Amino acid sequence: MTDSELNALRVEIWQAATAAAYSAHRHAELERDEALKANSMLLKAASDMEEQRDAARADLAAERKLLDDAMNSRSQLKAERDRLQSILDSRPAINTGLLEAYIEWTQGVYLADMGKAVGHN
Repeated sequence: MTDSELNALRVEIWQAATAAAYSAHRHAELERDEALKANSMLLKAASDMEEQRDAARADLAAERKLLDDAMNSRSQLKAERDRLQSILDSRPAINTGLLEAYIEWTQGVYLADMGKAVGHN
């Protein structure tokens, strides 16, 4: 083989090696780009999930507040019901629906209170 053929072969080998290296480099760049895209998508999905979780927590806190308010209202209504029931229970004429007996009883209480106020027993 002559020197010029040898040099031509060296150039051909060098060109093939350069082309292979460039191809490998380009392939690695494409894989890296795909990996970066996938990573970006995963980060976006994670961010969306965190936003959804935070929104769900806020909704849950609001619903807990509503439930607490409802329970407080229920307790207040129960206390008022118990208070009114004790009034009804202490006035049997109202409880039985006898209006005339209630009026007489109320007048008696009034007269007794007036008597105490003016000093009569």
